[in-house]
Amino acid sequence: FGTAVGVIEGMRRSFLALVKTTADVEKAMTQIAVVAGDNFSKAGISIEQFGKQIFQTAKLTGQSFETTSKAALEFSRQGLGVQETLKRTRDALILSRISGVEYKTAVDGLTSTLNAFKQSGIDSTTVINKLVAVDNAAAVSLVDLIEGLQRSASVAQLTGQNIDQTIASIATLQEITARGGSQIGNSLKSIFTRLYDEDSIKFLETFQGGVIKVRDEVGNLIPAIEIMRNLGNAIKDLPKDQQINIFKDISGLYQVNAAAALAGQGLQELNKQRSIYDKILGTSEGAKDNALAANATLAEILSAKFNTLGVQLEEILNSAGKIGVKNPLSSLLDSLIDTGDFLQSILEGTDLFSQSIQKIGSFLGGSLFSPAVFGAIAIAIGKIGVNFATFAINAGKTFLGLNAAGQEQAAIQKSIAAYI
Repeated sequence: FGTAVGVIEGMRRSFLALVKTTADVEKAMTQIAVVAGDNFSKAGISIEQFGKQIFQTAKLTGQSFETTSKAALEFSRQGLGVQETLKRTRDALILSRISGVEYKTAVDGLTSTLNAFKQSGIDSTTVINKLVAVDNAAAVSLVDLIEGLQRSASVAQLTGQNIDQTIASIATLQEITARGGSQIGNSLKSIFTRLYDEDSIKFLETFQGGVIKVRDEVGNLIPAIEIMRNLGNAIKDLPKDQQINIFKDISGLYQVNAAAALAGQGLQELNKQRSIYDKILGTSEGAKDNALAANATLAEILSAKFNTLGVQLEEILNSAGKIGVKNPLSSLLDSLIDTGDFLQSILEGTDLFSQSIQKIGSFLGGSLFSPAVFGAIAIAIGKIGVNFATFAINAGKTFLGLNAAGQEQAAIQKSIAAYI
């Protein structure tokens, strides 16, 4: 009997998992299809084929189907094509896997970076490879780089930096100050903005007869990070208090520490060695398939294989559900909904049949909930209570009697033992 119950319970759970997986996958794919509009037809791909790609991406990146579909939905909302959505979903989830950040943080960070530097034609795979390369080579985490880019990428691009220079600036300040990506991103945003201010440019161009280069040969402003390098070189031999005042005028009171660290220790050569910034810049510029290689390594660990197996089972359940459950269950639910609508129309209808049913219901309700019925129920409950109390008293007496009999028997045995 126990074995039979176990088998039945296992079948029940399997069926519920089958139904739930089928419903969840259908819901996720429908949400993406609604947002994507006609992008699927333009790409010549069906929603079922897209679903297979989502399952494949989940297995490749060590994520669940739910997380992968949510990331794909976020990118679909940006109006991207199907293939670009799949590519950015994969790259964002690889970034999430390596860094440990939530998928939403990876999606937002990747999106803000790509939007800021879209004129350069950079793609999402290149971005994550650069981030992972710098993460491996410098004292900075992927989380710091992502958070720093989110806050500074747009301003960095407007003030002449490319993505490599921006990543190197964030990593340099993190290595020197260890303030965290969010604060560093906000600092760079303030420093670069104020550095390109008209008054700041005028001050720099006239400082010591124009020794600080701020424009190129055709008169355009050079990248803000290079202006910071030139500023650092120009004032490095001045007294410290004068340097501080200059940085305060250029960057503002609250960013003096960051500006001084970047222009000084970060950008200046030490003992004829490349500066911290230039080393990190070279790493970012020379990045290859660092992120993809790291993801491939992580795919070999046991937890990744368990995740792949779990996603594979979800995919199997979804396929089985579409074949044997979806249509019959959908028809059953439609029938129940129609039945509910029919009953509702009767209870609220004004035709003769509906009014007759309503009167019968009113009569039965009045009869069932009348004072007489409540009184009878109360009497029955009272009798049950009395019977229970009587039973409890009798049981107590019996128990006490058994206890007394046991004591008498023990006394007799003791007397016999004494006599012998």
